[in-house]
Amino acid sequence: MPREKQEPRSREEALKYRLDFVQRCFSHIQTLIGFMDQKVGYVIMAIGILTAALGTFADRAFTASLVGWQVTTRYAAIAFCLLYLVIAFIIIYTAVRVYTARPGLLRAKTTAPEMLFPLSVLDQFQSDEDKYLRALTTVTPEKILHEYAHDVMELSNIYRIKQSFVNKATDLLKWICLVWVISLLLLIICTLPV
Repeated sequence: MPREKQEPRSREEALKYRLDFVQRCFSHIQTLIGFMDQKVGYVIMAIGILTAALGTFADRAFTASLVGWQVTTRYAAIAFCLLYLVIAFIIIYTAVRVYTARPGLLRAKTTAPEMLFPLSVLDQFQSDEDKYLRALTTVTPEKILHEYAHDVMELSNIYRIKQSFVNKATDLLKWICLVWVISLLLLIICTLPV
């Protein structure tokens, strides 16, 4: 049997519901941002593994004595390995940008108390613990909601930016896998016994 929606009995209870809701939103967005960081970590790890494997085959192919068509194949392999390295660099560059701190992206001139984000807290309170404590003891519930509203928007924007970088990195990962396979095949072909 579905639960009926209960209306808050007082202004304080309504405020508590709002605070609970926005705290859950804040926590959920932080979790999603953590997933983006984790995904990009896997992309970086995949590039590392692919590069190490390609390097092992390239070492054998570039040090072997080759004749005739094998030399041409080695040049093609070199070209594809260089293409692989360029794409790998672009992926790593894009992926590492996910880890860049980006505070204050939306509204630099907010009227929110700015009591939650570490860099905003340091800026707003000049690293003064007592000043921060005074602000905490005098802040109103409405100002806390305003702070959460501001910070949820900031976190959502950070998530959007990180997701964009992760999507670019994973799209490029698909292409680099194709270049990796072609490079590997060329490296194997040029070392086949004649």
